[in-house]
Amino acid sequence: MALNSKCGICLFRNDLRIHDNETLSVANQKSDFLIPLYCFDPRHFKGTYHFGFPKTGSHRADFLISSTQDLRSSIQSLGSKLIVRQGKPEQVIQELIHNLNLQNVTVFLQDEPMDEEKKVENAIRTQCKVTIENLWGQTLYHVEDLPFQFKHLPDVYTEFRKRVENRAAIRKCFPTPSSLKPLPQDIDEGRIPSLTDLGLSVPEKNTHSAFPFPGGESSGLQRLHDYLWGTDNVSSYKETRNGMIGSDYSTKFSPWLAHGCISPRKIYWEIKKYEKERTSNQSTYWVIFELLWRDYFHYVGLKFGNRLFYPGGLKGGDVMWRTDKEQFNAWRECCQLSDQRSQTGLETGSRVGDYVRLWVPELEGVKSGKVHCVWTLSPSVLQAGGVTLSQSYPSPIVMAPEWSRHVNRPGSSGGGRGKGGASGSSRGRGQGSASHRGQGSRPPYPGQKRGIDFYFSGPSQK
Repeated sequence: MALNSKCGICLFRNDLRIHDNETLSVANQKSDFLIPLYCFDPRHFKGTYHFGFPKTGSHRADFLISSTQDLRSSIQSLGSKLIVRQGKPEQVIQELIHNLNLQNVTVFLQDEPMDEEKKVENAIRTQCKVTIENLWGQTLYHVEDLPFQFKHLPDVYTEFRKRVENRAAIRKCFPTPSSLKPLPQDIDEGRIPSLTDLGLSVPEKNTHSAFPFPGGESSGLQRLHDYLWGTDNVSSYKETRNGMIGSDYSTKFSPWLAHGCISPRKIYWEIKKYEKERTSNQSTYWVIFELLWRDYFHYVGLKFGNRLFYPGGLKGGDVMWRTDKEQFNAWRECCQLSDQRSQTGLETGSRVGDYVRLWVPELEGVKSGKVHCVWTLSPSVLQAGGVTLSQSYPSPIVMAPEWSRHVNRPGSSGGGRGKGGASGSSRGRGQGSASHRGQGSRPPYPGQKRGIDFYFSGPSQK
């Protein structure tokens, strides 16, 4: 490297793509030598501060690994190499600068507004003594194009949508560089770690999964093409998006968006092309509508910062946590049986019952619509379904007030109490018909149903 050469480090984070990547494009333009870099930060694979929950589970890590492998292939197609390291970015960059004797270094990265990412940026700046250039690239609407400063973000999504849709434009996608600036000499490419290297187990492949796709820009772009041009499923998205079984009832763009394997602007402009050439309806608009929802939450994070993660939420209310470890562990273990059991109370109709029976094999013999609240079934129905409460299937620990009308219906068994559980009677805080009629259980909006009432309101109980 010449003495006055500018060396850029393009640190990939949640932007694992080469299309519509302003960070990569600007880094390439401003550098004489360019190091595309991805770090598997060990902090991302440890437990959370509270309770020790894994920040990155096996399924997500597997998606991340395949996304990095795909990015390496994409970078190679541009005449360079993706440098991969397993370590903290501030330490990795410091070692690269020292070992390669790099001078005049600028680190280019996608702006991440939350605290943990900002701490990494500050550590790079102070430990490595480099210039950092942040570029915005996560959202459909660029932060600089909002018709207000982010600190004046409306507290209601609808107001945000109306103000942005009417007064802001969506930028065109950044062109993909035709080639990348050369790497410094004598730099080792590095090996992409395995799940075992990251301290994780290989996830079990489940044929029932509604997301059977690998990570990466290539698969994300292929999904976009298939969902629009291959199947025309986008034209019926609004009607099918709440389906629960299979891979085609919704876009499935979220994992690729979350890791930056696909750009929201790419999706937007592809839909606009589809609307022009095939059809434009509520469904095609609704995908864009939900991309804007995604934008809103990014900007909420930018406005409120770590308050997003506080127990009291954005309004700062007081929250009292229970400290019963036995109940907590029971809740945790049930959740860990399958990530796909968190949605059983959201929809009406037969698909929910089918969904429950698919992912909770203990209940596949229960054909009744009350598979949603199995503890209310009579002993004979339970026996016919091969279910023994508190043994083959747990009794509820907590009974929400709005469940009482279903628990106390004629013919229901009332469930069993079980170890640490709650019975179907009106015992305990917030249980029973009196509490159900109380002010604390009223729906927040007239006519709105809550909890179990919502999905018991439909014509079908299957």
